[in-house]
Amino acid sequence: MKTLLYPCCGTEDLYYFLYRFMDDVDRFIFADLNFRRYFYTDAVNKVSEIGKVIKTERKGRFYLSREKGYLEVEPEYFYITFVYKGKEKEILFRRGCAQFALLELEENSLDYFVHRGDSSEGGSRIYFLSNLNPDYKPISRLYDKLLYRLKPDGYIISDGSNIRFKNLIRFYKSIYYKSREEVLDLFPVEMELPDSRLISVDILNRRYNHTIVWKVKKYDQKGGGGNRTRV
Repeated sequence: MKTLLYPCCGTEDLYYFLYRFMDDVDRFIFADLNFRRYFYTDAVNKVSEIGKVIKTERKGRFYLSREKGYLEVEPEYFYITFVYKGKEKEILFRRGCAQFALLELEENSLDYFVHRGDSSEGGSRIYFLSNLNPDYKPISRLYDKLLYRLKPDGYIISDGSNIRFKNLIRFYKSIYYKSREEVLDLFPVEMELPDSRLISVDILNRRYNHTIVWKVKKYDQKGGGGNRTRV
């Protein structure tokens, strides 16, 4: 089974990835604080246009405790099970803090990780492509946590939103004004990140910047990647 996770996705951009990866992905996970009940109805209608919906299910009840802080959120899960080209697939919409959608995944279970169209001002202010250390330990060093859950042949898809690795920042700045064809002429681009190497393999539609598909080579313990313990 192939899985795609898109945290901080909003309510519109997710459909591009649903349609674009429908043939390859079996389970889609979209996570955002801003999902509402009416959005679930709209999602079911749109999925019905491309496949046969056979089941929907809601679990949990979204609750935000403003007294305890923004991270004290009870998540809500809405599942759509449908058949596409004779194959059963699933979409999970997770309403809650997007970091925890990543933490709920098992080791080596994720094929595609998507993060784009986001910002530190007016956006999520979440840095998945970084190893920042906020005070709340469960959401510290998010890139380490992502690597732990990404399969050895997995992919990261990014338009450069909310990243903190300097070499990756420089690259996205350098391609901002380039055409798609000019960026493709640079391929393959390789980036060394903690415990991993990113290799550019494709370009998708543009958001804030060119959206690059990076194939991820994870280093094992003997390859210089350090101790890969659960994070």
